[in-house]
Amino acid sequence: MKLYQVDAFTSEKFSGNPAGVCLVDNFPSKEIMQDIASEMNLSETAFIKKEKENIYRILFFTPSEQVDLCWHATLSTAHILFSTGVVQNNSDIEFLANKDTLLVSQWNAWYKMDFPLWWYKEISNIEKAMQITWVSWIKEVYSTDKKWMILLTDSVDELKALEPSFSSMKGTEYGNIVVTCKWDTQYDYYMRCFVTDCGINEDPVTGSIECVLAPFWSEKLWKKSFSVYQCSQRGWEKKVELLSQRVSISGNAVTVFETEI
Repeated sequence: MKLYQVDAFTSEKFSGNPAGVCLVDNFPSKEIMQDIASEMNLSETAFIKKEKENIYRILFFTPSEQVDLCWHATLSTAHILFSTGVVQNNSDIEFLANKDTLLVSQWNAWYKMDFPLWWYKEISNIEKAMQITWVSWIKEVYSTDKKWMILLTDSVDELKALEPSFSSMKGTEYGNIVVTCKWDTQYDYYMRCFVTDCGINEDPVTGSIECVLAPFWSEKLWKKSFSVYQCSQRGWEKKVELLSQRVSISGNAVTVFETEI
């Protein structure tokens, strides 16, 4: 099996968000894939198998569990397929994930991803959310149809100052949270992602969360194109567009290393 490490949403090595990409003729056992993902110790490692021309089955694993969807690992996988010549340049790739169909197209040195939307609903659990997460200044709480909770705060200063309690969050309904706040003159909205249930305290760059943040902020801002900033240690600017029942985000990637296992 060919195994790669790719830095996604960047054109420079050792920046952006790293992911593992493993090309297989047939998927090994779930235990072996989990062992490989644990050994890579990245937020996600993708395993892909060709189904038809430019159509691939894709599975995602964190260091501790399998997950349904991951944007940066999808982008990393598309980058490997294009850059190694497995898929011809300027083609479209269709990825068949656990529950969703993911579309990636190449545009110059960039990749444009097209993902399905997630639903969300407001819940009245502000006090409980603050007790579990230790996140203060929560104004609204939302649940989603994935393993995420959305916490809305008032300002980017509050967002940057957050120090959640990872130990108390893990294993609860707040094991994976995105904290987001209102826009200003530079960006439409800001966000940070904490994914303790996936073995990661704070994710440096999160793409899949835009499946729910794009419709969430579209309803509040009455717009469909967004400039977004993720306030992680690495920091990341995103361009996000809400489509009809889909959301798209563009980025590039660079290969860090490859090996055989």
